[in-house]
Amino acid sequence: MYLAEHIRIAEIGPQMVLLDLRRSRYHAVPPPVRDVLRQVMSGQALGPGPSRIGALLVDHGLLNQRDGPARCDREAPPLRDDGGTAVAIAEGRCSLGWFARLLVLQIASAWALRVQSLETLVARLACMRANIAGHGAGDAEAARDAIVRAFRATHRVIPPRNRCFMKSIALFKALTAAGIGVDLVVGVRAAPFFAHCWVQHQGHLLDDTVERVRLFTPILSV
Repeated sequence: MYLAEHIRIAEIGPQMVLLDLRRSRYHAVPPPVRDVLRQVMSGQALGPGPSRIGALLVDHGLLNQRDGPARCDREAPPLRDDGGTAVAIAEGRCSLGWFARLLVLQIASAWALRVQSLETLVARLACMRANIAGHGAGDAEAARDAIVRAFRATHRVIPPRNRCFMKSIALFKALTAAGIGVDLVVGVRAAPFFAHCWVQHQGHLLDDTVERVRLFTPILSV
């Protein structure tokens, strides 16, 4: 048995959180199911009791009897532990063009999160990332800084509180469209449950603080 292609798992100490991208739902995994999923992920054969639970998980679409197609997301890259994991953005004028575009992208992302499954949204973001045309190092840094400055300016119009998914998706789209390879990461914590989303560039944060991000365990990365 294998995890279904739309299922993601995060282990947080003894606890486990399951993300069902197809249904756009998170679930706290109870102990008996947790043990079965750990055996499946480690490639162990299931005994009679766990096999019954495994069969139920297959019936509910959480497990497959055979391996599915390759996933479109990637393992979350680690934050660089060099004492400065938040990117220092060069000062400069805010680009009105990027400011307006990022406002539109945030509104569009909020709508997409309401009407699309996370499975569809993640597949589209992964396709964007796979087809970027890169810049030289200097051009990429200048473009990144201009976009992030404009992104931060949008907080005065659309405050970031409780909008991390919508805002991070918009920032990811803007940077990817500019040919800059960034990572969109979703993290979870278990007690109390909370999900959070952020954007990284080469192991450095673009839209969050290190102190906040380290409270979460990555469950998905594009």
